[in-house]
Amino acid sequence: MNKDLKDKLILTTKKCFIKLISSLLLANSVLLLSSCAKKSDSDMGSAGKTIETTKPQADITITPMATASPSVTPALAPEIKTGSVLEELVRDLDGNGTDDSLQIVSLDDEGIMNCLHVYLNGEKIYEHSDDLRFMGLFAFEYLDLDEDNVNELFITANTNTNSRPYTELLCLKEEGGVWKRMTLPENEHGLNGFPFIITRGNDEFDFVISSDYISEPVHFDASAYFRDDDSGNIDTIQAYRANNYKEGDEVGFISAWGIHEARAGSYNGRNCIIANHGIEGPYGHSLGKIDIYFAYNPQGELEILHVEHQD
Repeated sequence: MNKDLKDKLILTTKKCFIKLISSLLLANSVLLLSSCAKKSDSDMGSAGKTIETTKPQADITITPMATASPSVTPALAPEIKTGSVLEELVRDLDGNGTDDSLQIVSLDDEGIMNCLHVYLNGEKIYEHSDDLRFMGLFAFEYLDLDEDNVNELFITANTNTNSRPYTELLCLKEEGGVWKRMTLPENEHGLNGFPFIITRGNDEFDFVISSDYISEPVHFDASAYFRDDDSGNIDTIQAYRANNYKEGDEVGFISAWGIHEARAGSYNGRNCIIANHGIEGPYGHSLGKIDIYFAYNPQGELEILHVEHQD
């Protein structure tokens, strides 16, 4: 094959190849435009009706999840040291615009042993510690308890006493510029508690509450506290009758450990404190509660104004 013919064939082949590529590109463009047109028709829906479509989602890069850091760093509990205030109750007791406060203050670096501090008009007037762990402040009030037209302080604080209910109660009186604790009776544990006994009256379930602090005993019907069955349980009528109690026999006692709750109140128009004791039957089952309304005379002696049985 001569050179001229060979060059002519090569040129013809290149032209055919270029036409083929151009045809393929044109066909691909037509297909692409057709697809877009179909998609556009589909997106438009029926005539005159707009159909909302979600925007194309951008490419998402998935990375292993890391532990989220809190937006706010939690505040650490303050370190307890000897002298730390664990709880505080703030009030303006005398209405003079200056805050008064009752505080639980730690006596060690763990807050296990603590005491009460009492501030009146910014001055610490009293500190109380009695080998008790105080767990909550409740009453902090200013009222006349002995009818001398001068207010005393009434304070209560809950204690941690191994699940036994006991509320510490303080009545404070100012004498000669010094605040002193007013008298309260103590029980066998050395805690605040009134000495009452519960005996059988004339009838089988006539229970009588009496004390040297009251002139008239209090009667209540205890039959509702005993079940009538043969189960042999300690709170049955049958178990009670097996003891053959006679009039005057002791059939109940004050629950441990002393005053369960206390609040300020009044009786016959006189300010008083209402202390609550639990009472129990011969085998330790509940016989309800008693509320003891008490105040003081001008000589500072405790007076029980009223005793009432509560279911």
